Amino acid sequence: MTATPETPVGIGEENKNSDSTESKENGSTINLEKSESPKNTPKKEMPPNEADVGTPTAPTSSEAAPLASSEDLKVKFTGGARGSLSDEKEVKLEILSGEEKKAAQNEYPALTKAELMEFAKDPFWIGLRWGLFLLFWLIWVAMLVTSIVIIILAPKCPPPAPKGWWQKAPIYEVYVKSFKDSNGDGVGDINGVTSKIDYLTSLGVGSVWMSRVYKSYESGDVDDHREIDQKLGSMDDFKELVAKLHENSLKLIMDFIPIHNDDLSQTTLQAPEDLKEFLKGSMKFWLDLGVDGFRIDSSHTKMLSDTESLDLLKEFRAVLDEYTEKDTYNPRVMLTGAFDASTSDLATHYGESDEIVDQIGSISHMPLFFDMIKKFDGPASVTVEKVKSTIEEYQKLLPFENKTLHAIEEYDNLSEEEKMKKSDPRTWPLARAWPNYNIGNHDSSRAATRFGTKLLDAMNMVIMMLQGSTITYYGDEIGMVDSTTASGKNVYRTPMQWDETSNAGFTDGPKDPWLPVNPDYATVNVAEESKELSASHLKVYQELTKLRYSDSILYGDTRFFSNGSVFAYTRVKKGNPGYLVAVNFGKEEATPDVSGMELVPKTGTVQIRDSANNGTERSLPLDALTLKPESGIIIAFVPNFDKPKDIVDAETKE
Repeated sequence: MTATPETPVGIGEENKNSDSTESKENGSTINLEKSESPKNTPKKEMPPNEADVGTPTAPTSSEAAPLASSEDLKVKFTGGARGSLSDEKEVKLEILSGEEKKAAQNEYPALTKAELMEFAKDPFWIGLRWGLFLLFWLIWVAMLVTSIVIIILAPKCPPPAPKGWWQKAPIYEVYVKSFKDSNGDGVGDINGVTSKIDYLTSLGVGSVWMSRVYKSYESGDVDDHREIDQKLGSMDDFKELVAKLHENSLKLIMDFIPIHNDDLSQTTLQAPEDLKEFLKGSMKFWLDLGVDGFRIDSSHTKMLSDTESLDLLKEFRAVLDEYTEKDTYNPRVMLTGAFDASTSDLATHYGESDEIVDQIGSISHMPLFFDMIKKFDGPASVTVEKVKSTIEEYQKLLPFENKTLHAIEEYDNLSEEEKMKKSDPRTWPLARAWPNYNIGNHDSSRAATRFGTKLLDAMNMVIMMLQGSTITYYGDEIGMVDSTTASGKNVYRTPMQWDETSNAGFTDGPKDPWLPVNPDYATVNVAEESKELSASHLKVYQELTKLRYSDSILYGDTRFFSNGSVFAYTRVKKGNPGYLVAVNFGKEEATPDVSGMELVPKTGTVQIRDSANNGTERSLPLDALTLKPESGIIIAFVPNFDKPKDIVDAETKE
């Protein structure tokens, strides 16, 4: 049924057979009341028209608006049958717009809520829903179990053993007499070291290697292995130092002098076993006080044969291992070596190769390597070739560890075709015993004097980014140089330069320092180099200690490069940023193309510049890297593993 302006619904007497109408306010729906009665029953009176009752009211906008043409108007019956008006059921007439008209013509009108509820309660649909729900969770659990099985059963490389405290952060060597005087007598002491723990923490070092503090230390002989020299403090002072260091997550390594001239009496020689037991008892004495390791000065065992010396060191190591077994999270370590010892003898101090596990030897944890000191006695001796060869020759001297030996045996038994598919175990990053590097100590000229102040930062970059432990001699981090007034070994044992005040802040007492302070202390000191806006050796050193915790540095592969005056190397471990260390040892600017190195891309991001470099660029081209004279830089890059398989394996093998 369609209503038009010519035949309005519910108006006029001629529409008596039609339903009564009542327009709603929105003008869209008309409800008609129908009553069903026999033919002879009198018709009920129609309700009075609103026009006849009360005060006339103005039509609303919807009422006053003309009805749409028949083409745009659709009347839809809802809520009742579309039959006779005598059904006496409530019927709704909805006048629909054009868009609604199209919707009304849909053959499948939406279900009512009541109809939806009938389906919701239907047993068939309830069962179907539960079936699908259970099926979803069964599939999810099956996928989870499958993933776990794949992870457990899939072949994989074992992760490398975590590195110890002595392998991660640098070891800081303190010459106690020259570090800090706490009581004004002009001599550094144990309490002076304790007072500077905050500084040690700020450096990023992990342990303190403290020079000998035993009684009668000045003679070079030890009168009592279990007493503190009174000039340096008391046993209570020592205990407090150990406690404060440990509170700040720092370890303590002590110098241990096993045999001295006084021990060479006829009685001692006749009773070597008693001497051994006494020395081991002395080690236990200090270990019980909280000491974390010892540097064994093997120069004092020269009267022993090589075999006897190694046997003695094995017994010392057994003592340390005994304490490590009680506290595996804090291994006790032993450093060995003498400054005048031959580098070729270092390998024997690690122990037998088949006893080297996770790069740690069975005798010494760290036979000290001094060639980076001994081979460079002045700026003129520093060349690319010498730096590169010194490092490479040392690394070749390091013995293979046990797992590498077995892998080499298997590899050598492969056919040439099979070898093409695998990497040579000799090239694995963790194939050899753990190395160590240092460029200064208490028995040699200072690093800034031997390498030159300009190259100091670069040399710290070179040794601290290599795989291996690093040792820093106090004052080298700020660029202290040899004294021009002291003599002998005291030339490189002058008081630490803390600030620009009198005596460089080393002592506040009435007495002068035991050695004269260097005259450059007003500019070369901790306070000056700590200023916020200053570029300094100290700040470069602090940045370097942070990078050492990267897996690329601890576990990554190392590849060397040299070109003219430039020495460079990369550290790469898959899944981590790669690092490029580049140093120009020349007196002229250099622009090498290091992008030709394995795994190195065309660009990289600057991580650390030396203190003389005031550049601000973050991204640098590696195919034309500009290096200033006598300068160093560390650049991070994303390794390009689009290389031959043997290279990738060598870079990432764990």
